[in-house]
Amino acid sequence: MAETIIATAAFAGKLCSICQTKIIIGEEVTNCFACQLPFHIECWNENKGCSAYGCSAAPSVEKKEMYSEEKSWVTEKKCPNCLKTIKGKAIKCHYCKTVFDSADEISQDQFSQREYTENEFIQARNKIIGLFVLSISGVFSILGLIFSIILIYSGSIWGVEYKRIPAVLKVFSKICMILSFFLVILLFLLVILDS
Repeated sequence: MAETIIATAAFAGKLCSICQTKIIIGEEVTNCFACQLPFHIECWNENKGCSAYGCSAAPSVEKKEMYSEEKSWVTEKKCPNCLKTIKGKAIKCHYCKTVFDSADEISQDQFSQREYTENEFIQARNKIIGLFVLSISGVFSILGLIFSIILIYSGSIWGVEYKRIPAVLKVFSKICMILSFFLVILLFLLVILDS
């Protein structure tokens, strides 16, 4: 059990070895009885001892926990993208550079159906906006209609997979298809009426 001391000028400005904040005069502190490092008494009690590696006053760690943690680092898994063997806790494949949401192992199906996130989402969003611009661009509405039909019914265009885009972008894609369809019909009617 550590002895509680009220911090004096001798402690002032030193860093608590657990929370890494400066000790202020008047705070309840303690020195580690084994290595003499300073601590706030709350930090010492919460940590259940010293924070210095190898200190005899440091809290003991059960060997079972250490073994399971060590074991989890040496396990391997297959990258769901390139199927090469990578470390079990990897969140990025060092072969194909694919980044995963977590270190948990996922199947190829789960990986191929996950929603776009971060940079992939931004790229997909920009391509769908480009599709929208194409869909409302007069004579290019025919291309907008063709591309939106390919995206929705074929499942992929310009590197964007329809099943992976979030619901908002799916609705936006359908709006693109409907708008371009009506503009194509309108253009067709205008050509017929003009001739």
